[in-house]
Amino acid sequence: MRYDIEPSPTGWLVRFTVKETGRDIHYPVEAFTPDGTPLVIDERPTQLRLRPAREVAAGKGADFTDLEQSPRLVSVIPAAPGWRLRYRPGGQDMTVTVPIIAWNTYDNSETYPVPAPCPPVVQTGPVMAGRVLAPDDTETETEEETP
Repeated sequence: MRYDIEPSPTGWLVRFTVKETGRDIHYPVEAFTPDGTPLVIDERPTQLRLRPAREVAAGKGADFTDLEQSPRLVSVIPAAPGWRLRYRPGGQDMTVTVPIIAWNTYDNSETYPVPAPCPPVVQTGPVMAGRVLAPDDTETETEEETP
């Protein structure tokens, strides 16, 4: 399951494979045409509109690989005061601890914390991994996090 991309309103993601690097990139499917063609948002500033996934992939030097089902967000539950998340933001050397403001629950029963924004750190996407600290957890922020 991928939680580092925007949620898909259809419950589907398209996967592109970049020809030059072999790296996969995912886009949420926003809609389908009557014949079943997946539509994604073309992010070019002058082209911000829905386009067929194969056309967007070609414009990025990638091949349309396949469709993947994505769990849907079914509820957001406010977090009780005191819950915290310690994590290392993408590309950063430091570990930060921030309050958890809510819990996202998906239709596959998985639940993930929603951290409060952390202004001094540039966050490049949702938190993928970290350690949840309960309100009564006395662990300090200076202790090293184990990978």
